[in-house]
Amino acid sequence: MQITFEDVSFTYSANTPFASEALKQVSLTIPDKSYTAIIGNTGSGKSTLTKLFNGLLLPTDGQIIVGDTVVTPETSKKQVKNVRKKMGMVFQFPEAQLFEESVIKDVMFGPKNFGDDEETARRKAEMALERVGISDALYDQSPFDLSGGQMRRVAIAGVLAMEPEVLILDEPTAGLDPKGQDELMTIFNDLYATGQMTVILVTHQMNDVASWSNHVIVMDHGTCVFEGQPTEVFSDQEWLEHHHLALPDILAFREKLFANGLSLPKDALPLTVDQLADQIAAQLMSDTQGEAVQDER
Repeated sequence: MQITFEDVSFTYSANTPFASEALKQVSLTIPDKSYTAIIGNTGSGKSTLTKLFNGLLLPTDGQIIVGDTVVTPETSKKQVKNVRKKMGMVFQFPEAQLFEESVIKDVMFGPKNFGDDEETARRKAEMALERVGISDALYDQSPFDLSGGQMRRVAIAGVLAMEPEVLILDEPTAGLDPKGQDELMTIFNDLYATGQMTVILVTHQMNDVASWSNHVIVMDHGTCVFEGQPTEVFSDQEWLEHHHLALPDILAFREKLFANGLSLPKDALPLTVDQLADQIAAQLMSDTQGEAVQDER
């Protein structure tokens, strides 16, 4: 499902002495079935943008088009509820939202809250738990008896059980060790690849942007300063530094290779270890062949 912002502004405590403008005439598009990463410094507007996506806030000015629904400052609560049904929101530390006495009941809560009967809700919950790798042996256990990683997966299953068209991930790997982060991001990528959904990743992890996304939005001081592909945003290191953003580790390592005299193609930007390894291997082979030619002469 596509989401479009048209000249959207948002002001907290509008029309009061405490008014604070968080977004200023933002226009952008989240393409249907894209994996979009939203990046930017603290205070750039990422959090406000996220709340507008799923109807937790309404724009102060402008309009947001979510599928076939237009959201404006005057949009009714009923219309907003219809938008929320299409959005699955995974907050930071989602395990903090667990509350039921068993894993299966916790995941069933969302579908039942939206009107599903017991049988339908259980079917959706079991499918969601399977997708995040939670065994049926854990269904009747208290979610609070699980490991931290398992609790987070159960919380995510609770979002997936509502069958959202858009999955919004707000710093979903916060607090996890590198292995746990990679496992969780792999799950999200599998969901994206097989679920035919739009994924929005709000993050400060440039490695995740490079590894998983195919569309990037950069926010700065409440405005959208870039919208395009990862290779475009990471191709200009000076621009990134100006907006206080870092290179992904793979490109930072590539810069060190350049500094040490290794010649690599500058127009083909590698975003994964495999891509960089292929470039290095190709360059070394080319150098070897060149040396062989020189020796023959």
